[in-house]
Amino acid sequence: LQGRVHFVSGGKLAGLLRTARSAVTVNSTAAEQVLWRGLPLKAFGEAIYKRPEFVSDQSVQAFFQAPRTPDRDAYLTYRAFLLATSQIPGGYYAFRSRRKLLRQLPDLMLAELSQTERLIRGEMTGAAATQHLRAVS
Repeated sequence: LQGRVHFVSGGKLAGLLRTARSAVTVNSTAAEQVLWRGLPLKAFGEAIYKRPEFVSDQSVQAFFQAPRTPDRDAYLTYRAFLLATSQIPGGYYAFRSRRKLLRQLPDLMLAELSQTERLIRGEMTGAAATQHLRAVS
């Protein structure tokens, strides 16, 4: 693995992923960036994104020899569902992103029902209510 594997303890991954051909993780949320770019991914731990449609079940040796590309449509459907039900627009790296996030957070925390519960009850409309229902093979 020497020369092919790099341990990254933190920071921004965009530069590394621009030239990467695949990625291996235990359960890092950095895998979302890997999948968004359509790169093959091998995950060893338990993670919400560890689905056979987009995370390799190959042995490590087979993965490094010929990694399978994730199913882009399946990933985009999964991502749309997450964005609609459990992700809050914003972030913590920039002041404007934090401000955007903090404006929404109290209402979401104090809401009687979660976004997922609202979706299940049919209280959400539009793309948020339908994107997760598309079957992928």
